[in-house]
Amino acid sequence: EEITRATFEMAKVKTGALIVITRDHDLSQYVETGISIDAKITSQLLINMFEKNTPLHDGAVVIEGDRIVAAT
Repeated sequence: EEITRATFEMAKVKTGALIVITRDHDLSQYVETGISIDAKITSQLLINMFEKNTPLHDGAVVIEGDRIVAAT
């Protein structure tokens, strides 16, 4: 629900976002090279991370379960 809300809000202003949701594959190599984050998924946090002219806006976030675990 939070991811969906964030994507709809970002789409309204044409903000792109690369959101990776782990399932069956081990993505630890990407998590380890990114900025470690251990945060509950909220639409506000996702929107802020991809806001233009911020350090993380051209990167991606990795989500495991109900947590944002890394960004870069």
